[in-house]
Amino acid sequence: MSMALKKKRPNSVLGLTFDGGRLEGVVLRRTNGSAEVVNRFAVDLNLSPLSAEPELAAQEIRGHLDKAEVRERNCVVCLPLSWAMALQTRLPELPEADLVEFLQIEAERGFSVSPEAMSIVSTRYSLGPGESYATQVMIPNDPLLKLEAVLRGARLVPLAFSLGLPILEQGSSHSTEGTVSLEVGHVTVGLQVNTRHGLMALRTLDQVLEDVDGRQHFIVPALYRELRITLGQMQPEIRASIRKLRVYGASPALDTAYGELKTRASALGLDVERVAAIAPDGGVKLPPQTPAQSATVLAAKFLSGLVIAPDFLPPKVSAWTRLTAKYSAKKLVYAAGAVVVGALVVLGLFTVQQLELRELGTQWNAMSRKVRDLEEIQQDIKRFRPWFDESVRSLSILKRLTEAFPEENTVTAKTLEIRDSSLVTCTGTADSRQALYKTLDHLRSAPQVSEIKVDQEKGASPVQFSFNFQWGEKNQP
Repeated sequence: MSMALKKKRPNSVLGLTFDGGRLEGVVLRRTNGSAEVVNRFAVDLNLSPLSAEPELAAQEIRGHLDKAEVRERNCVVCLPLSWAMALQTRLPELPEADLVEFLQIEAERGFSVSPEAMSIVSTRYSLGPGESYATQVMIPNDPLLKLEAVLRGARLVPLAFSLGLPILEQGSSHSTEGTVSLEVGHVTVGLQVNTRHGLMALRTLDQVLEDVDGRQHFIVPALYRELRITLGQMQPEIRASIRKLRVYGASPALDTAYGELKTRASALGLDVERVAAIAPDGGVKLPPQTPAQSATVLAAKFLSGLVIAPDFLPPKVSAWTRLTAKYSAKKLVYAAGAVVVGALVVLGLFTVQQLELRELGTQWNAMSRKVRDLEEIQQDIKRFRPWFDESVRSLSILKRLTEAFPEENTVTAKTLEIRDSSLVTCTGTADSRQALYKTLDHLRSAPQVSEIKVDQEKGASPVQFSFNFQWGEKNQP
């Protein structure tokens, strides 16, 4: 995982520090194991990224970056130490899994914020058997998300959110003795206490700087009081190990008050060291006398591929994670179960349908030849049915008409037409009308003949005639 992260890190990055309405930035570029400072700027912000409209705050930051000719988009950010809170907890002798849950409960109790609304990093140290402690540093998620939105609105890509003073201390030479570190910022002073065991204290001192006629003034007595209170809260063996006061910052007020600070600190048994330049820490090499500023140290660590700790950058949330967060896991299980059951039912019905179709296909293949033979027989029956009329209707009509004609051949037929097996039309010639009428009388006497009509009667001798009649049983005698 870490190797993959190193490969993805760019060769240049913009380091930013937000400190009491002031934005400081530095652009570092890595070249063959070294890093050079490409650009550096410091501006006062008119809009707070936390309280102003994100679009307006982003426009202001983008404007300052353009004015400083900063083209770098990837950035690492030192958050204001005032956003963070630290909590020390003595750890009971519990299994590791139970300790994690114990720390979560202690964090929720100590910070008074729900676990979902805060980001926490923790370090542990031990003073001996049964003397284990954990220091948890918390920042609420709300300012982190707002700042990330503002930076992205300024066309920047945040890659790390850390704290300036812990980053500066990681970049300094370490010793076995305890150290109190101060970072003199624009309006506040950050304080951190480290021993060889780990992080003991991390807080912001708000009342040690004041503005006098537009100029920053260092209140050394107030700082001395805060140092004494902080060290007084340490256990005696830990307090005794703290021998150094390390001071970061390039404020003119610090230059003025440095002598008094050194005197006061010596009364607490602290040797004062003012850190002006970044010390080598095994990462990329910076030019000599590079100012010890948190944004520069953080950017150099990032280019070195080192793990940024602490890092409060909100994790990227996938669509699936957002979905699971929107719906409870129990509901998702029920929904997934319903989907699976529905899919199984559909699959089962489809399988049954395929089996039935296969069985019907087999039956059809067995009977299809017989069906085709029967269909051919039915077609033949329809075609030849008229030729198999057992009543011999036409022959009966012809026989009865022949019997009506006289044997002397005084009446002869020329044509005979039978329509719809019932309407019979006959044409011919007769020697006389009397012979024709006698023939018609004989025809009427037949029980199957009715409605005889003479259509044509022309001439006297011979007489050309045409008549028709209905063939069928009479309704009345």
